[in-house]
Amino acid sequence: MLGPRKEQMMKFLLDQGVDSSIAGSHPNLETPLDLLVFCGALGLGKGQPLFPCLRLLLRYTKETSYEDTPEETIRGVLSRFRGSSEEFKFLQQHCCPSYYEMPQETRIAVAATAAYGVWDAYHMPELIQTMLGPNPLTAEDLQLEGPWRFDSKNTTLVHCVVRKIGASQAALQGSHPWKRRVRHQSQTSGQSLGINMKEGYYYLYKSWNKLFMDFLQAGVGLNHVVDQQTLLLAFLEGYLDWLDVSKCQVSSPTEALRKWLTDLKSAGIDLQKFGEIEDSIWKAELSQRNLGPGDEENGCHQLIGFSYGSCVHDWSVWLSSWDNFIRDFWSLIERPIETMAGEWPSE
Repeated sequence: MLGPRKEQMMKFLLDQGVDSSIAGSHPNLETPLDLLVFCGALGLGKGQPLFPCLRLLLRYTKETSYEDTPEETIRGVLSRFRGSSEEFKFLQQHCCPSYYEMPQETRIAVAATAAYGVWDAYHMPELIQTMLGPNPLTAEDLQLEGPWRFDSKNTTLVHCVVRKIGASQAALQGSHPWKRRVRHQSQTSGQSLGINMKEGYYYLYKSWNKLFMDFLQAGVGLNHVVDQQTLLLAFLEGYLDWLDVSKCQVSSPTEALRKWLTDLKSAGIDLQKFGEIEDSIWKAELSQRNLGPGDEENGCHQLIGFSYGSCVHDWSVWLSSWDNFIRDFWSLIERPIETMAGEWPSE
């Protein structure tokens, strides 16, 4: 939370001559402004507004750096923004006055970059709509591909939104207390207000899903493949990423998927046809199997298979954890037999 004390501390440091554009060590969040707009308003509940600190930083910035080109805008502070829609418009007018005059592709790239990730806030779906602007979007616009993931793989805004749907479903199943005390922005006395976390994540799920339904109305493909990822896999990836980051155990990806499929069916989606196309992509090995980072420090989850049908309960998914120990075990099994000098002959 960004309370009055932090604002006062920030003003004190700036008054003492601290450079407001000083670079930090994080590879993506270089300046105080980058860090402020990225994590200043994340988390469920209504956090303290960014306006006071935003105004302070912008006032003390020695040289205003405008993002004049689409490339600068996509790589700039707007794509890292996680605050409210009103705060986004305030920052946009200061940093990139021509933002809404830029090509639609630029605004889609900014929105997709902002939407990708795990952590969330109540206002995020509304923020994405603000980033996109008032102009109607076609399926071709929404399925624009670009390297907007943290790992620089290609994705689309639609895939990023479906990841959010999966993450919110994981949060609804996560093994953590559903109530916590958070400070409400209107509680100037410092009193705390109980927030029901389950209701919050349910609201997030509904908001992200409504945005996705708008995309479907625009004609986006439900089986669109980008960099070996379908929307079904994007849902599962968001689900697993949230559980991994939250240190929660995988509970029931099938149950989470069925809840989303229920909403899809209510919107008129033919689940049988959806499953048939997904299955053909799977059998042609055009989609990925591993879901997760899969690097040296972290394992990943492997999708073994899935079932489908015209009814929601015909659908199931089977996952297997694939960590470093399993990887090392099979690499040793597959290694050719080695002989050592001085050993006894086997025969």
